[in-house]
Amino acid sequence: AEVVHAQVNRVSSRRSDAGYGQQVSAVELRSDVRGLDVGELWRQVVLEPGQPLTEGRVRRTLSNLQAQGIASDIEVLTRPAEDGDGVVAVVVLRGDFRISDVEIEGQLGVRASRLQPRIEVRTGAPLIESQLLRSVYALQDFYAEQGFRDAIVRLAVDVDEEQKTARVTFRVEAGERATIASVVFEGDLGPFSPEELREPLRLREGDQDAPSQLSADRDRLRRWLRERSYLRARVEPAEQVLDADENTVLLRWQVEVGPEVLIEIVGDDLSRLRKR
Repeated sequence: AEVVHAQVNRVSSRRSDAGYGQQVSAVELRSDVRGLDVGELWRQVVLEPGQPLTEGRVRRTLSNLQAQGIASDIEVLTRPAEDGDGVVAVVVLRGDFRISDVEIEGQLGVRASRLQPRIEVRTGAPLIESQLLRSVYALQDFYAEQGFRDAIVRLAVDVDEEQKTARVTFRVEAGERATIASVVFEGDLGPFSPEELREPLRLREGDQDAPSQLSADRDRLRRWLRERSYLRARVEPAEQVLDADENTVLLRWQVEVGPEVLIEIVGDDLSRLRKR
């Protein structure tokens, strides 16, 4: 049989002009998808015996069937008619592979329950390549946020062609979590020493690296300065300097404390207003 037009979840992926212009002697419909409404499928096929095989009719047939959302792979093939007069058009529908199982294995470094929400694929759902790739990237991003800067995530898909199922496995090698070697401050620190500015921060020297916590630490430092009347203080996002050989990180904070802002309240008490 010769493929005259094929479509796999997108516009034509394979095609040739074999059979175009010849008369269609018969039309066959074949599928490995169970429980189909065959009568409805035939109504979507615009190829007819006695009519010439044209690209337009093939395209409309493929578009109509794809709109039904019942198959991941749809194609039209031709073979010579037995009497040698024209061609037989064979419409083939192949169903989606379904995910039978999803596993995360390897040296995870964290609880598996923290990884599950990052994965888009679910047992019983169709096997969709874009979801698999996004899940891999999401796991990689999660490990980077948690300080596992050398983490590797690999994907394995074991398919059962006969049962149309796929077992999906994410294999993780988290590696060692980086350690914070030092926390330094640069810029206009005003009356504060680096030791005082470290006070509100959660991430300090010797802690395991956790880039996802840096935004919260930035907010803590700004709040700490404002509580001391430095209302115009600026704190830039921390710069992370990685020492790959030592697997350590230097955190560099750029701070501009600015002037102390004194507030005078006439007719009320400042401490009472702050509580409210």
